[in-house]
Order: sequence, then structure tokens, then C-alpha cells
Amino acid sequence: MSKDSEYNFRGAPNPQKEWDDKVGLYEQHQGEQGDEKRQGIYDLTVEELLVGVGGLKGKTVLDAGSSYGYWTIKLKNMGAREVYAIDSSPTAIEHAQMRDNSENVHFSVADLTKSLPFKRNKFHVVVSNIVVDYIPTAGFSIMAKECYRVMRPGGSFILGIQHPTYHVAHHHQNELGLGGGDYTETTGYYDEGPIIKELMGIGKFTIYNKSIQSYMDLLQHAGFEFAHFVEPKPSQEIAKDHPLYAYLPRFALFHFKKPKAERFFLFRAKNKLLEQELSNFEDTAGKELEGLNKKVEEIKSMYESLTELRAAKENFSKSEPEIDMY
Repeated sequence: MSKDSEYNFRGAPNPQKEWDDKVGLYEQHQGEQGDEKRQGIYDLTVEELLVGVGGLKGKTVLDAGSSYGYWTIKLKNMGAREVYAIDSSPTAIEHAQMRDNSENVHFSVADLTKSLPFKRNKFHVVVSNIVVDYIPTAGFSIMAKECYRVMRPGGSFILGIQHPTYHVAHHHQNELGLGGGDYTETTGYYDEGPIIKELMGIGKFTIYNKSIQSYMDLLQHAGFEFAHFVEPKPSQEIAKDHPLYAYLPRFALFHFKKPKAERFFLFRAKNKLLEQELSNFEDTAGKELEGLNKKVEEIKSMYESLTELRAAKENFSKSEPEIDMY
């Protein structure tokens, strides 16, 4: 097994450190305005989805996995009242704060695979762009549940990923005559495991492959309701410069919603619990009362028996004949 293979199937020794060490190079690679080809495929679709959920004006938004703040600033500029941005990398957050120190933008270090530092029902919208690709399935399951917890009923979760078919096919570009791929190892579409990606000028990144069905199942299991799914299509100009994009989708975006009726269901669940407790109390009280009634009946019966005995004794005393002793 090659050195890269060993690295791949063991996963990154320390995923957070792996990312933190490469943030600066990644920022330089993406540039001030982000990846040009991503803008023409991915960014426009995210913006359309956000407009489709009613826009961001006056809303509180969470940028989950904010990196150096590229999307955080976009979300603010789209009219969000407040944007909270979290990333596992202290370096990324430091770079993001240098980009924007607005009063309504809040950057902090947080691990998406653990309990998020926000109260329940805080955000109208949660956005996560090309982040969960780098999180193992078990970690994403926790993230989905936490995003659900901090989102308001009726809120929207916009989740963007690199399309899993792209992960698998990119490694085999040579077979299509499209040049070499930048994935040193790959797995089948349905195999959920690590893939090592070589990003030019930066180094290795560990991607955790998940099928579209896996994403759907995990999000619905967390409580979300499916709303929309998009596989953005590249323009002819981008497809010409990047031929593989004409064969396979480069990105995928999910729109899931937190049910508006959640509060009603919670109330109904609590009410049902109270009803059950009341029913249990009534059963217990009823049995105790039944036992008490039996005791009362027994006492009444004893009292009646005693009364009869006293009456019989009196009658016997009155009717007893006098005996002459002489």
C-alpha cells in the first residue's frame, strides 16, 4: 500500500489541524472574490436559493463553516440583520475578522461536530458551503441535529457540497482524455470513506465521501423536511474551460426546512405526557379510594354487628327469668 493510501484509509490524523495549517494557502488560492469557476456555477445557485426563501433582510443567519469569511460577507451584503460565523480553525476566524469587523457580524471558533454555542431556535437561516465534504458521516449526523436545534421553526437550511459523483469520477479523468485528476485515492459512489485530494499549491485535504441518499437520510433523521435539490449546470464558457463539468455535476445543493408545526408538536407531546401522568394519578388514587371504601364498609359492617350484639344483650337481660335461691 502506498504512503498516500495509508494516509487515505486512516483518514486525516487531525482534521482540524490539517485545515488550520492550510487556511492561508487556501485563501490565496481562492482569491479575494473566491474561485472564479465556482462563482459561475455554485455561488449564483446559492444566491437564488436564498432569494427563494424570502431573502435575508432582517434575518439572523448562521454561516456554518465560514472559513476566511467569503460567504459571511456575502450573507451580510444580502441584507441579513446579523450573521454569526463559526469555523473550527482559529486561523480562519482570525483572517475573517480582518476582512470584516462589522457590529452585526460575529465570528467565533466552534466545532460543527459538537454542541453548537447557540440557544435553541435562534436562526432564521443556516448556510453551510462546501464544508460537510470534509466531515465524516458520524460527525455530519451531529452537525445536522445541532443545526436543526438552533434553527427557528419554519427556518431554512441551505447546504452545499461537492457532488459525490465528481469525487469518484475526477480520479479517472485520464480515461475520458480530459487530463489528470487531483485525487490520489478514491472510492465508489456508495462507499462512505476518506478520499485524499491534492489541491494545487496547498497540499492534501481529506474528503469524506457520502452519497446523495446518505445526505438526505441524515437530514431527515435530524428532523428537517425536504424542500429542494439542485445540481447546478455550468455555462457553456465554463464547460469549455473545464470539460469534465459538461459530463458530471460539480456541485449539489440541498434546501431543507424546519417544520413550522414543531412548537405545536412539542406542546402536544408535553400535553400527552401530562395526560398520561394525570391518568396514572387517577388510577392510583382510584385504587386507593377503592381500598378506603372497602375499609369504610368493613367498619360499618363491624359497627352494625356490634350494635346488634348490644341490642341482643339488652333483650336477653330483660327477658331473663328471676331464680328463687330458697
